[in-house]
Amino acid sequence: KTRMGAEWVSAMAAQHPGARFALVGATLNEARQVMVEGESGLLSLPYSERPAYEPSLRRLTWANQATATLFSGAEPESLRGPQHDFAWADEIAKWPSGIAAPSIPNPTGGTAVDSEARVALVAILQYFRLLGILAT
Repeated sequence: KTRMGAEWVSAMAAQHPGARFALVGATLNEARQVMVEGESGLLSLPYSERPAYEPSLRRLTWANQATATLFSGAEPESLRGPQHDFAWADEIAKWPSGIAAPSIPNPTGGTAVDSEARVALVAILQYFRLLGILAT
């Protein structure tokens, strides 16, 4: 799941110079440890350009000026204000507010930069299992 999300973000960053991404994990620590630094995270992809990572700013920047900022699903209000073209939402079933977080229906938290803003929902099957829609 993580590798798929990282590959998707990397591909979208390469195809969309200057794009802005929201990387949303259950917590900021999990977003950093799994989505960015983990063995399947963005910094570990073998065949893609490696973005510069600024942990203190929670930001990754690619050479083409695409940027990704880390957010916590435990603090969905932090997504209000910043605008994003894409969002990678990981481990939604672990978020305290679940899929009801305002970041999911509207990843921009406000006005969309691009009317076709996209969200990658990784681990959505876990959420469906949580709701009892799918058998475990």
